[in-house]
This record gives sequence, C-alpha cells and structure tokens, in this order.
Amino acid sequence: MGFTYLASPFEHKNPDVMEARCESVRLITSSLVAKGDVVFSPIAYTENSELPEPPQGWLKFDLAMLQCADLLLIACMPGHQDSAGIKQEIEFAKKHDIKTKTLEPKIIQEIIGATLWERSKGNV
Repeated sequence: MGFTYLASPFEHKNPDVMEARCESVRLITSSLVAKGDVVFSPIAYTENSELPEPPQGWLKFDLAMLQCADLLLIACMPGHQDSAGIKQEIEFAKKHDIKTKTLEPKIIQEIIGATLWERSKGNV
C-alpha cells in the first residue's frame, strides 16, 4: 500500500501566518484521510517535534519519507510558490520519478474556509 506525501508552505516572518498554515494543513490532511487516502504531511505530523535546525534540519527526514511515497501532492495555498521546501520536494520527486499533482486553491478554500485562507496569507 502506497501513500501520498502532502507538500505545503510553512515558513513566514509572521508566526501567526505560520500557525494558520499549520492549522490549514491539518485540516487538509484530515479531509484527505477521511476520504480514504493515506497521507503523510510533514507539517501536520511533525509540527511539534524537536528535530534539529528547522527548516533545513527537517529536509533529510522529509525527503526520506517522500522517497517512499507514490505521489507528491502540492497544496497550492498562500506561500506555496515561494516555498524553498516545496521547490526542493518537487526537484527530488522529479529525480526519483515520483508522480506530482496539485491540490488547487479552490478545493483548499472549501476545506479550510475563507478566514483561515486569509490568515495563511497574513491578511487577517
């Protein structure tokens, strides 16, 4: 049985935006799991862990998980285009022939709601 690796943005200069992004990703992950998907989200599952030197300290762990995944699903939420982590995950997936898909903003907004969407941009 394979699984989907959910890539999403995290880092931001505003801690409230980072918190909103974490909350958003937890909701997205829960929604996908409720539909029967097997999903690993580094942010949802390791947010409070004490791995070394975030964010680069996480990269070794994240890529090891991604290497075992059948699919890299990119959450196209605020900040995803500027995320260094997502860029590295996409590059890794290409090098390892891991299929890549996007979870579009409209679907994400339906899952997380307008307020959380705006908070994840830093607009609230």
